[in-house]
Amino acid sequence: MQRDPSPAFIGGSLAVAVASMSTAALLIRLVGEAGPLAIAFYRLAFATLLLAPWALARHHAELRAMPRRDALLLAGIGVVLALHFATWVTSLRASASPSSARSCWCAATMR
Repeated sequence: MQRDPSPAFIGGSLAVAVASMSTAALLIRLVGEAGPLAIAFYRLAFATLLLAPWALARHHAELRAMPRRDALLLAGIGVVLALHFATWVTSLRASASPSSARSCWCAATMR
């Protein structure tokens, strides 16, 4: 039986997420010479390395029992996320960081 996460865990997770999103554009601008696709690749690779052990340890049985269709849908979502990061990082090269971040937040909230 799984327990619900504590309010402190939820608050801490939200704080880390907001800090990560708020500083991402600035950190990407500091990288300098790396190409947009390389930056997007490494951003997703590091996130995968950070989150995969936790997901595998906590949800191993559910991941093994996942139907093939669901696994393919998740892979497709990963491709869409990679395209999103590739275009967003490219937009950082063409505009100011706040403009690029604002357009991302606006697109995400205007559903």
